Amino acid sequence: APAPAPAPRRTAKRKVAVLLGFLGSAYHGFQINPDVPTVELHLIAAVRGAGLVSDANADSLQKINWHRASRTDRGVSAVGQVVSLKMELPKKAPVAGASATADGDVEFDAEALVAALNERLPADIRVFDVIRVVSGFSAHALCRFRRYRYMVPVAALRRRRARAEEGGEEGEDGALEAVETSVAAFEGVLKTFEGTHSFHHFTVMSKLTGHDPMRFIRSISVEMMPPPPSPSPAPPAAGTSTDAPPTGAPLPPAPAADTVAVTLVGSSFLFHQIRKMVGTALQIHHGHLPAAAL
Repeated sequence: APAPAPAPRRTAKRKVAVLLGFLGSAYHGFQINPDVPTVELHLIAAVRGAGLVSDANADSLQKINWHRASRTDRGVSAVGQVVSLKMELPKKAPVAGASATADGDVEFDAEALVAALNERLPADIRVFDVIRVVSGFSAHALCRFRRYRYMVPVAALRRRRARAEEGGEEGEDGALEAVETSVAAFEGVLKTFEGTHSFHHFTVMSKLTGHDPMRFIRSISVEMMPPPPSPSPAPPAAGTSTDAPPTGAPLPPAPAADTVAVTLVGSSFLFHQIRKMVGTALQIHHGHLPAAAL
């Protein structure tokens, strides 16, 4: 007897882009690494658990055309990572007289897909959206620039003026310079990195094998982060009128900003490149290295 005809497929592979964010403190970077927890490991498990890849393709990222816009180092967080892949989406029931098309023959419910993935992800990894894209879309190949933000304590930037500037003896340290002056000077050092340069000294050499160290940095900026909110006043005691006149006690001072954000925009970055750039810029900023070191 002839073999029975295979059951018609109830799903079809379609290319999508997944937008997500994560807190990276618990992970050894985004990309899968053997024997350590990574964000991508959890995301792939969630895609499999939600039945969005077939059993035949579940063990191969190449079969589902998986691409990530960027990788992150250990402990780095992201608010806008993108991954593209081919998902198994349910087919629509055929309609008499209607011609099927590649885009119109599957059901696509972005909200349901987001919910299905987030149900299977830890709380520090969240999917924000799932978007249908053309079949040739690649989150890696079509990413024009990557934007990273590196946080630096203000205290690490403050420099002391020489006593000579204040009428003291040469070589003695004086008062701290204004925060704004320190921030502007630090930004000036960092802007030396803008443009196209070889960053072979700003990565781990063992990771550079086979990679071109030339990178294009589009822009670098440094800005003060907003100060934390002031603490809310304590509620009045029972029986106390809220219309009572002020007692004249001074208000607590507004909290000062204690962090600056270094924002770097570039085509791509090498392993540990950003942290080494910031560390070198700090050494030059404080006079521990000459500016010619760059």
